[in-house]
Amino acid sequence: MKYDLIVIGGGASGMCSAIAAARRGASVCILEQGKLPGRKLLATGNGKCNYTNELMDASYFRSDDPAGIGAVLEQYPAPAIVAFFEELGIRPMSRNGYLYPASGQASSVRKALEMECRYLKVAIRTEFRAEKAEKLPNGDFQVWSGDACCRGRKLVLSCGSCAAPKTGSDGSGYSLAAQLGHSFIPPVPALVQLECAGKFFRNWSGVRVQGKVTLFTGGKAAGSDQGELQLTEYGISGIPVFQVSRYASKALAGHIPVAVGLNFFPEQNPRKFSEEMSRFLEKQSYKGISDALGGALPEKLTAVLLGRAGIKPDWIWPSIPVSRQRMLLGLMQRFNLEVSGTKGFDSAQVCAGGVRLREICANTMESLLVPGLYLTGELLDADGLCGGYNLHWAWATGLIAGKHAGENL
Repeated sequence: MKYDLIVIGGGASGMCSAIAAARRGASVCILEQGKLPGRKLLATGNGKCNYTNELMDASYFRSDDPAGIGAVLEQYPAPAIVAFFEELGIRPMSRNGYLYPASGQASSVRKALEMECRYLKVAIRTEFRAEKAEKLPNGDFQVWSGDACCRGRKLVLSCGSCAAPKTGSDGSGYSLAAQLGHSFIPPVPALVQLECAGKFFRNWSGVRVQGKVTLFTGGKAAGSDQGELQLTEYGISGIPVFQVSRYASKALAGHIPVAVGLNFFPEQNPRKFSEEMSRFLEKQSYKGISDALGGALPEKLTAVLLGRAGIKPDWIWPSIPVSRQRMLLGLMQRFNLEVSGTKGFDSAQVCAGGVRLREICANTMESLLVPGLYLTGELLDADGLCGGYNLHWAWATGLIAGKHAGENL
């Protein structure tokens, strides 16, 4: 059977593309390599699906070609995405501007999208791994999986990236885009944990502490963020680390040295902090320094800081040499680590890199190289911060692509 539109990938942007096109009367077929469309959605927002954010503009996204991001967001700002999902029966619930389904379940979002596709008579072929995509002389597109073939007048590539491959994102979309003439920036893990060089990490594993992380590439500050840091047996994690991790991945891929600085008291300038912390510790001079810091820092973190400063835990503050006092106070706001790697694509939420946005018309998501071809979602070189931005990008690009593919048939 020949369809008006083939959508490769039944994830967030793929189902949105199918819905938008089918609402305009197009016959649509989704080709999904997994057993269930939208499986990756189930893992988003820790199973609760943070599907957009009340604060939504291009400054929350990163790309080598950022100009097109604003054009997408202008067509589908946060209220438009909320309205789209309300039509599907998803009521929003805000947590400090982060929007979740009121059900608190990512499964309700996945199910609502699939049900709308079924209602609109979208054909969904699961366990169809697209291996080859070609444009025929008559302008149609043909997609092959082994000996199985599917033909359509137009084609949407919504294959995702290579982040979290266990959920079905294996990077096959880059090959399909290349087969059709597109180039792409090699993807690297983003929104991912950072591995650091050192042998002490097991000593602080499991600690969660408020702080600020600043990432340095080639000795220059590349990005910073503040919030709850998670100290692990391999290095560091937590949302602030995720927010700066794409810069680490990019630099490491280019063999550029990467380091991070951790500040466990970021609210105070160094001089004022040193004065106040010194007075705080002087008042507890009858205690060993480890116990004196018990109300200021987690015990495991205190032990690591004391070890780095060469201070024994039972020393009292007045007996500690001034040079080591200064070193300890400095470490509380400038604890430097060498970044040796990331936890890789298996642990990454998204990728940095992908098909170049300069090869796409941002107003329609249609290829500037191949008429009738549309590209959406994580396949493109655009990655957002944590907070619903990457899902918003998927919904918006999918709806734009489906709308224009359906209207232009």
